[in-house]
Amino acid sequence: ASDDGAVQISKDPEKTRRALEASRLTSLDDRLQAAVSSEGAVPGSTVLPAPLSKRLAWTMMDKKYAHDMLFDVAHMARHVAGFEKLVVVALDEPTTRACAAGSISAASAGASQTSGIQASGKMKGVSNALVEVVQGAKFKASLWFVQKGYDFVFFEADVWFTKRVDVLWSAAHRDVVTYQESRTLPLEEVDLYVAAHQNNPTSTNIGVYAARATDASREFFSGLLEEMRLKPGKHDQ
Repeated sequence: ASDDGAVQISKDPEKTRRALEASRLTSLDDRLQAAVSSEGAVPGSTVLPAPLSKRLAWTMMDKKYAHDMLFDVAHMARHVAGFEKLVVVALDEPTTRACAAGSISAASAGASQTSGIQASGKMKGVSNALVEVVQGAKFKASLWFVQKGYDFVFFEADVWFTKRVDVLWSAAHRDVVTYQESRTLPLEEVDLYVAAHQNNPTSTNIGVYAARATDASREFFSGLLEEMRLKPGKHDQ
């Protein structure tokens, strides 16, 4: 796949050209800004928190997921979960091109080349370059969104919503939240909502989380990046 190929199969060649140009902006910050602008997303109000479906939704994807699931995930996010705004953080060039060709707003965070593969651990057999991108992109993008005033919902590309996100999250807030005091605050006002593992409700699962653009969430994601700096290689994502 090439840029020319993406343009040729696109239903909106000019939009695809603009997306490909934006994918080559120098910094991740600029690429994220181009993606949210393309999607028409605007920073949310922290005075009147919006339902989750009206927040910016985003996911990350590499070419393996994109080949099998890109358009299904985009359709599910909009038409099943009910998200109004969706951005894909693309982990490699083929995914960036596929998003551009399919008019899916995307920010490229990909590695341009590999540098060996992981010899062991949860990501055994995956290129070192991709591992570095995955480890950093999730929290770098999360921090950027809340710094710029975007409330968001993040979900991994293999997370499948079976009904509207507002219905699911309201039920969780009412019935599943581990600590009673967490339920005293309205769902929409919680700074950070993180999923839990099915077999251990006190163990966080960062495959799905929602954040408001508040001082607390900005401090949280800054702290995660600092932890990654202090403990390199200790986390698979």
